[in-house]
Amino acid sequence: MGARKFFTALILLVLLIPLASGNQTPTSAHPAADRPGDAQHEELVEESGERVWVGEVNGRVAEIDDLLAPMVEAAPEVFAGRMLTPDRQRLEIRTVAPESPLVDELRKAVGPDFDDYVTIIPVKFSQRQLDEAADRLVDLDWEAAGIQSVSVDIARNGVRLGISARGDRGQDLLRLGRIDSDSRVASELAPISTVARDTGVTIWVAEDDELSATGTRLNDAPAYSWWGGDPE
Repeated sequence: MGARKFFTALILLVLLIPLASGNQTPTSAHPAADRPGDAQHEELVEESGERVWVGEVNGRVAEIDDLLAPMVEAAPEVFAGRMLTPDRQRLEIRTVAPESPLVDELRKAVGPDFDDYVTIIPVKFSQRQLDEAADRLVDLDWEAAGIQSVSVDIARNGVRLGISARGDRGQDLLRLGRIDSDSRVASELAPISTVARDTGVTIWVAEDDELSATGTRLNDAPAYSWWGGDPE
């Protein structure tokens, strides 16, 4: 991997870039009114559609995340990331197999208050599939497309492509907003649309002109999980 890509990756590992909220229906058995952290999540979203986090992390949620993190990360073919709700009062875990015995193991590990603090959200693509799509984007010509960053978008179960608006290609991508498997794009953007077509994964496009270290990614994990290479 080139020096520029690696340098960008190092910067983005400490960025706190909110991700847009998904619209999936929680599978917890508890009524929404009885669960902390379920109130008006739709309001905690920026105009751009990206998720905003407010308030302090619930102490029990932090404990549960520490407990479940290694279990979720050990099964990338079943799970697709975990993240806090916008008010940081619940933990969301995304999975392609909500009926999997591995989900039952998560529940057993937490105990009787699992449903009070954890929401299991069914999704289409696993962490492994998302990582593979992100890896392919990392291998593209970043300069030609104005790419600034590539990351797994856990909330939308896709890949987030950070783009500079300074070039024509970047402006074209930003106007699209997203690239799906059936998107029609200019020939110059064909390598990106090919990734979406081959994998089925939606590529969400956002502007990333200003890169600065603003915090750590404690709200969603894993953070910018695939960069297509290891540090030299």
